Amino acid sequence: MDFDDPRFIKRSPFLGTNVGLAYIKRADMDPRFASLSFGKRSGFDFDDPRFTSMSFGKRSGFDLEDPRFASMSFGKRSGFNFEDPRFASMSFGKRSGFDLDDPRFASMSFGKRSGSDLEDPRYWSMSFGKRR
Repeated sequence: MDFDDPRFIKRSPFLGTNVGLAYIKRADMDPRFASLSFGKRSGFDFDDPRFTSMSFGKRSGFDLEDPRFASMSFGKRSGFNFEDPRFASMSFGKRSGFDLDDPRFASMSFGKRSGSDLEDPRYWSMSFGKRR
């Protein structure tokens, strides 16, 4: 079998260009696959804004000045308001707040005790179960 045969070149649905299989016949690779470019270009120009813009579609650029991307809108351009207290507070349950000064959150014990006494060496051992 000859791996240089065009039948062994597959069409990638993600890149939209020809990408070779994982089989490498020779140590001297084809320069199309040795370089970081998988298309018709011979090199990968990092100064090209099409590569640094993180746009993978048909558009050639990713405009950060566009308010759709600056507001980090998720969904149908509804907007993500960071001033909303539901997102500003780190509470995702029934509690209204997440107090980092509370010693129950500062301790590393996950057993039956709440860990209010941080000077207790039982909580230094990072034991996750019953007391010995």
